[in-house]
Amino acid sequence: AVQGLLHSGSRFCANAVVITGVNFNLLPYLTDQGISATYAAAILSAWALVGMPGTLVAGYLAERFTLRYLIVISFVGVTFGNLLLIMVHGAALGLLYAVVQGSFFSATGLFSNLAFANYYGRASLGAIRGAITPVLMVANSLGPLAGTLVYDTTGSYLPIMYAYVVIMTVIT
Repeated sequence: AVQGLLHSGSRFCANAVVITGVNFNLLPYLTDQGISATYAAAILSAWALVGMPGTLVAGYLAERFTLRYLIVISFVGVTFGNLLLIMVHGAALGLLYAVVQGSFFSATGLFSNLAFANYYGRASLGAIRGAITPVLMVANSLGPLAGTLVYDTTGSYLPIMYAYVVIMTVIT
């Protein structure tokens, strides 16, 4: 059980590195791609707005389908969203990215909470989340830090965006 917990926890932590890395660097990345700051903010807003109903849909799906398959699908969706982001140079693809990433990002958070409860038991949920949360918080800080360091070193966000796609591909 402990080995399974470490395996699941490491996947969700790697996902957190990617998600926070992209989210914290999204506006400067988009403006570096030639998108105005106003439109970049609109893409971020669309991403957030899509996430709200995305969570509701994810909850509905979680009650009807096998959770581990839904987790894989959500990770594939986040990976696809990150690939779209690499290709974004204009309005239409920016909005498509927002819809894809907003939908799947919101699902990953819900599914991770359900996974710990369903697979490791509700009786131990406090201890499990207490053990995983500090590691998850470190992972949450590494994504933005990596993105910023890569940008400061190379002058571009593209290398870290490719790295995020690789990370998501490996954990999926």
